Amino acid sequence: MGVVSFKNLRCAVGYFFVFLSSSLHAATLIDRVVAVVDGVPILQSEVDEKIKKGPLVALSDWPSEESSPQTQRALNDLVNVKLVLKKADELELNVEEADLESQISKLLSSQGADKKALDDFLKQQGKTYDQYKEDFKHQMIVRRFQGRVIMPLVKITDRDIQSHYLKVSGNSAQSARVDLKQMSFQLTGNPNLDASKLKTAKDVVLRAKKGEDFMNLAKVYADAQTSLKDLKTSDVVGSIRQAISSLGIGDVSEVVQVGKQAFIFQVEKQELSGDSNFMAKKEEIENDLRAKEIDSQTRRWLEIERERRKLVLIP
Repeated sequence: MGVVSFKNLRCAVGYFFVFLSSSLHAATLIDRVVAVVDGVPILQSEVDEKIKKGPLVALSDWPSEESSPQTQRALNDLVNVKLVLKKADELELNVEEADLESQISKLLSSQGADKKALDDFLKQQGKTYDQYKEDFKHQMIVRRFQGRVIMPLVKITDRDIQSHYLKVSGNSAQSARVDLKQMSFQLTGNPNLDASKLKTAKDVVLRAKKGEDFMNLAKVYADAQTSLKDLKTSDVVGSIRQAISSLGIGDVSEVVQVGKQAFIFQVEKQELSGDSNFMAKKEEIENDLRAKEIDSQTRRWLEIERERRKLVLIP
């Protein structure tokens, strides 16, 4: 159904919450509804408290941007959490009281704290233990939802990890070993002929990147083609190393001109297991890529869910 503009329906959904003064007989605004998610209202006071006490974003503030006003980011996060909780309820992803208390105890124990320390902290934050438990319960439900719905969509391969490492490290990945397919175009020194050959080479790059077979294109258009096995990145000519250093398996380089030859490469294989720097960072890179993919898949799910649910945002 998507997002519904709310103008003339305010009274129908109880837009204003008022306190009636017995002496002045005047209505005083004390709160208002700023959104309705499948019939469940979100109040302005909830947005204000989220901004004041945090966290500003517990799940995702999509479709807000990081530069968006805090009120918008907080509201979108509240809406998105309610969408997840609604789906989790449909999937019967419940959290029992005993499990909730157990998880809170484990968290406190891991931080060397106890219930009294938590109560003191909450008092400083202006929150009650029941409010804390409710927030903690929602976090547990969100994690279970992500485990059931989002995680099966997240696939991080060794190729993803290696490609990311090469892109961020660039020429520093000196010990990488690669297998390459290569095609070359012989240049003559004649400006017109060379310009024509370079144009052909650039066209070949575009076609190869769109999925046409690299070696078949080489046989038709290039002057020579070959396969290069087990090359150490540090041993490759600088301009070629720069062209291939950010490529993943299957990727095709741009045209690289070295002297009177122009080259195009496709990566067949990459091996970074001998790179101690890569091995030290591999787990960190994998966790970072997984977190980004979880965020991306969650946003895609929210986009679909916002269209499917009855969602009213009130200006």
